[in-house]
Amino acid sequence: MKTKNVVYEVPCGTDDGKVYIGQTGRMLETRINDHKNDIRKKEAKTGIVQHHLDHGHNFDFDNTKILGRIEKQESRTIAEAFHIRRVGDERTVNMQRECGGMDSAYNGLVKKEIRKSEKLKRERIKEMSYEPSWVENTTNTPIPEFLERTLMLGPNYNVPNRGKFPYIETLSEIEKVIKYQKNVEEIRADVTNAMSNFLNFNNQPRHHQQDWIAKDVGRSRKFLKENPDLLIIKADKGNKTVVLSSKEYEEKMEEMLRDDKPYEKIPYDPTARVSRKIKTILDNWREKKYIDAGTHRKLNVTNCNPPRIYGLPKIPKPGRPLRPVVSTIGSTTYKLAQYLSNILGKIVGKTEAHIINSFTFANEISGVQTDEDEVLFSLDVTSLYTNVPVDYVIECVEQRWNEIEDHTPIDKGSFIAAIKLSAQPISFDGSSTLVCVGRVYVAFLGCCYAGFFLAHHFYGASIVASDRWGKLALVVSM
Repeated sequence: MKTKNVVYEVPCGTDDGKVYIGQTGRMLETRINDHKNDIRKKEAKTGIVQHHLDHGHNFDFDNTKILGRIEKQESRTIAEAFHIRRVGDERTVNMQRECGGMDSAYNGLVKKEIRKSEKLKRERIKEMSYEPSWVENTTNTPIPEFLERTLMLGPNYNVPNRGKFPYIETLSEIEKVIKYQKNVEEIRADVTNAMSNFLNFNNQPRHHQQDWIAKDVGRSRKFLKENPDLLIIKADKGNKTVVLSSKEYEEKMEEMLRDDKPYEKIPYDPTARVSRKIKTILDNWREKKYIDAGTHRKLNVTNCNPPRIYGLPKIPKPGRPLRPVVSTIGSTTYKLAQYLSNILGKIVGKTEAHIINSFTFANEISGVQTDEDEVLFSLDVTSLYTNVPVDYVIECVEQRWNEIEDHTPIDKGSFIAAIKLSAQPISFDGSSTLVCVGRVYVAFLGCCYAGFFLAHHFYGASIVASDRWGKLALVVSM
């Protein structure tokens, strides 16, 4: 009875098997005296008094059992609720409000731990030193700490959207796209599950201390809006974020596009004309039953824009030159190029000299011995994909048509006509006065064309390897 910080059990003095379970941080003897005083005063503060008033039963306080000793109040409350549930409602005389301690105490502990965690996160971010390997400011404009913290989160960090998500409109648009697919029911089920998971997550209560990142992001947006001359962009390689002057970026892009070898400036946007030609080809394929109705609808796209070109700064190199990158997603020939690449990809890389990547090449070259009449050399091709002429690709397709026709019902003439349309104009900054055109292929189709080029042009090489940047390594007999 002289013990404190306990969870205890008091049996009823009759043979009904009833018990009362409680907890206290004081001496157990003091708590037992409180129960006796409440019974004497007939104050139904606990289940002991209520049971005595309802049934006239006395409790055997001398045989009170200690169920456990726990220092922390929250943990004792959880233990008390646990034992009440363990014994069951039929045997305990505890009131209803005394039985919900587990839920309320647990939720209280969770909230307390969340507050502690968020506080530690904020302190850690505020103490975080500025690392040049994460963010590089190439301008003369000082960057505030909250913008640095935001940029250090990286481009893949997701800020929760507080606005209402238009899920009904989204599902409607998805339904329009998938209703003609063969496995429409499976797709619909997957989309429904994904949307349900998103809505359930989005509807969870947000803790007010989780907003510190959103506050930094909001201040960063305001700062960038007030400084339109600053451009936030990803570096060419690595995960570094670069703060670049908009003027410097535009000047370097325009200088690169003035190169008349890969690019040619034209006064009009031929996207609509290319779309009409693609539709004619697809209608012809559908009429000849080369493709089914579903494939025809998938490949026949409308309301498209030309591919957009942008540049990523090469930070380690002097002058920070830009590497051109073309985004072809949503362009006129995107779907058609994907269809063609699925066919051509089945024969690209089938030659004896083909090597998948630089790692495979390193393994292969480790055991190669060059003779006196052989030379090992490496080439760095500038803009390999854009420098492969369409006429040369057509020549390669004609030479290897006996391999290609095994993978498609389309006749050679129609197939080559589609290839001629696969190279399309690109635009910079979306301005009609800055439309520059180069023969740019959709990424996966450009890989196929480059593979044709390498396999044909370096057919006599013992080893041919190319990586994503167009670097070649060869062993050629002289």
